[in-house]
Amino acid sequence: MTLSNEKDAAKEENAEGDWTMRQYDRLTPEEQARITEIQDVLIEWYVEQKEAIESGSNSLAREIELEIKKLRREKEEIVEWATAS
Repeated sequence: MTLSNEKDAAKEENAEGDWTMRQYDRLTPEEQARITEIQDVLIEWYVEQKEAIESGSNSLAREIELEIKKLRREKEEIVEWATAS
């Protein structure tokens, strides 16, 4: 990747992040707090999933993946509901 492409990618990523932040501006404080909680738990789950995979515990990794999907779905529902109004 050239320097120019890297700058373009960084701008694109920043613009996407700005859009996400504006999207959250419509959330109530309670919804924002729940999104933050979900994101914190997701980080923990991703770490646990990585450790499970590295230790060869594929069944545990799959169980964690289901929990991750539930949380991501909940987060998406909160954002969709808030931005639909």
